Amino acid sequence: MAAEAFTNIGPQWRVTYSVSQDVTQPFSIGIYASSDGVTPQWLLELVQVDQPVPGIHALDISPVFDDLPFDYYLIVKVDNGDLLSEVDEANNIALFAGGWFVAYEPA
Repeated sequence: MAAEAFTNIGPQWRVTYSVSQDVTQPFSIGIYASSDGVTPQWLLELVQVDQPVPGIHALDISPVFDDLPFDYYLIVKVDNGDLLSEVDEANNIALFAGGWFVAYEPA
């Protein structure tokens, strides 16, 4: 399991991730705000992958969260709950590679 890339396609986010042969149980992908660009701190979106299939996959996500009132980095974390036993847990996180997206302003 690895986060390969975190980009955008127009107003949507695109998370590219790989699944190894030994992953068979469901996992989640979390999108976080981070003050330092390294540490996932505030969960913004959560997507469940119920039937993992080995290979490289692209998942498009339409963000639907209220924009935070401060500057932050966006980070994706695959295997968000750290439920899968992996050789390398450090490759589960990727920083947003830039671009733009539409966020909702708080009401």
